[in-house]
Amino acid sequence: MPTLLWKKNADKKLLANVRALNVNGATWSTDSPIIQTYRSRLLELQNNRCAYCLTPIESTANGFVELDHILPKQSSGKNAQRRSSNAFKDRRVTNGYPKFTFEPKNLVVTCRACNSAKQSFDPHADRRVTLNHYPNRKNIDQIIIWYHPHFHHYDAHIKRNKEWTYSKVSDQGDYTIRACKLHLPKEIQKRFQLRADVALDHSPNITVAINSLATSILQNRIGITHAVSALHDRCDLSSDQATALLEIWVEHVSKHTFETLTKANQALQSVVLVWEAKESFDNSSDQLSQISDAL
Repeated sequence: MPTLLWKKNADKKLLANVRALNVNGATWSTDSPIIQTYRSRLLELQNNRCAYCLTPIESTANGFVELDHILPKQSSGKNAQRRSSNAFKDRRVTNGYPKFTFEPKNLVVTCRACNSAKQSFDPHADRRVTLNHYPNRKNIDQIIIWYHPHFHHYDAHIKRNKEWTYSKVSDQGDYTIRACKLHLPKEIQKRFQLRADVALDHSPNITVAINSLATSILQNRIGITHAVSALHDRCDLSSDQATALLEIWVEHVSKHTFETLTKANQALQSVVLVWEAKESFDNSSDQLSQISDAL
């Protein structure tokens, strides 16, 4: 994701309104109309994706989309020595930076998982030194040891592959990955496996379910491994069978030709038979008829 591209004239008033909340002594609240407007604008600039893991943010409700203070707004922990320590393990113990609570460039939109993992992590490079002014484009790399969406390009700091695993490109990327727990395979698998499972749970039939999984793969919302795992668990398919089915359906969803439709239909019918055997459906002819109509 590139540096957030603010429109200098169009966004100038909004940024000023957010900063004015600090001058006016406001208390931080995501219910503030100004903060809600700013959050919506950030979400637009971030292409509706989390700033740190790039997963799609599917709801604008609190609890789904969250605002992260890159430099934490309040103190955490009581150990004074740890508050000034630059060791990674001590960085969730912090004095906080209340003066930057309403600094627009200190705010980014994140998913709940990343924000919960980061907590009060303090990315100030040298915490022994008082930070009087918010960093700018010229000194950001000396002041903040963190991928900063307002100044940095994502790919210059974090590499993400199609199956949603992450590796560092820079020290800033390394701190971001570890603090948000993006380096833990089980944590990442759990996040995206849930997306795939929900696609099956909320689908009225197997046709809609497979189409939803294939669409999510194409839209870069889940990896094929997550969809394969969901089908393996739900349809009693081997990993090879699930992979073959999904590859056919991804091709069909992307091309929508008569040839791909025929292949998808044939592949799906074999899966429905497995699904029916597992769930003991008695109305197999009716369900196959529904599938034919849907296709």
